[in-house]
Amino acid sequence: VLYQLGEDKVQLGDVSSRLLHDGRVADLDFSPDDKTLATAGGDRLTHLIALGDDGVQFTGPRVDREKLADGVAFGVAYLDDDRVCSTRGSEYIDFWNPKTGKLIDSWYLDPIYGKLVRLETHRGRKLLAAGRFHWPPNYDEPGRVLIWNYDTGEKLHEIDLPQSVMSVSMPFSPDGRYLAVCGYTWLSVIDTTDGTYRQKQFSDWVKTAAFSPDGKTLACAEISGPTYFFDVETLEEVRDPIVTDVELPDCLQYIPGTRKLAVVGLENRLRIWDTETGQIVSESDKYPAFFATLRVSPDGKRIAVCQPDGKIRLFRSEDLKELLTFDATPGYFYFDFSPDGNSLLVSGMMQPRVYHSVARKKLEHLSVEELRDVTCQTMSNIDRKVAKE
Repeated sequence: VLYQLGEDKVQLGDVSSRLLHDGRVADLDFSPDDKTLATAGGDRLTHLIALGDDGVQFTGPRVDREKLADGVAFGVAYLDDDRVCSTRGSEYIDFWNPKTGKLIDSWYLDPIYGKLVRLETHRGRKLLAAGRFHWPPNYDEPGRVLIWNYDTGEKLHEIDLPQSVMSVSMPFSPDGRYLAVCGYTWLSVIDTTDGTYRQKQFSDWVKTAAFSPDGKTLACAEISGPTYFFDVETLEEVRDPIVTDVELPDCLQYIPGTRKLAVVGLENRLRIWDTETGQIVSESDKYPAFFATLRVSPDGKRIAVCQPDGKIRLFRSEDLKELLTFDATPGYFYFDFSPDGNSLLVSGMMQPRVYHSVARKKLEHLSVEELRDVTCQTMSNIDRKVAKE
């Protein structure tokens, strides 16, 4: 964001802004003649921006740099009460204790297979999936999905997916047999028992997918378009699409034990759809900023959403009453609930951190003042401010 300063006194005038980086802006500098601004982002890119009297004129060339040393966590997964994992840059998966912040183990990943890593876990079968994809898109190279048994560390599968240049959603089916991968205009469904896969192409980006609680239906949303419903075995449509306002990854998820689908998008609301009738059954109030990510707790009672201004909101799924609001670093987040649903693992444009209930109370009964960051004093390089409204 570029502000114009008043000449006669210190005041802010016109504002010009551009969304340049997939991640934080780590540094910036003006040229000596003030006609160019260079920005360095956590996404490895440096942008050169031409400036004029009215602010940003146009963005010029961009340079692909080496990854910043600390790395951004684009993937997180809660394995059990004493283990979580998160990506570090493009080369490592770190395993650490969410109660103490102590590092347990680190796995190295060959960066040749892509620069960004997304994580997903199936706790029942002890499966950890990592999707490595190219960003900015490199259409000549496939995306690679790796699947491990996270208890033994055994690598079970390495799958190269043609045309899947960017993984933005990777849910497991409830029984862990299938892993759905949204990449560019392709939906891939991987059989985790043998590593085989089937693909379906769409006319536009597909950024999010979700399995029904019985594992028989897969919902998949095109960007700013309809949400389709497919039979998992055949990838044939099983009902008419629902027109939603989904724009970003991880924006829809079934509520466990129901046929209801929680959806967020650009209309700045959280909505619950009945997938049998195709009707909205409840919706939240409208907020000033849109919701970027959604996660439903394992028991289906709570729904966590984030907004790009850093607000994280917790709703009761029964009536979409807002239970909590707290602040994190602005950006887009990746969530995972703990198995008991009382802790929330958050990462994105910051170091990963855990928000947890205290005094053995459930989250829905907590006030904002009772919420605390339990790992901020032991994790390095993160904001130490207690999360509060």
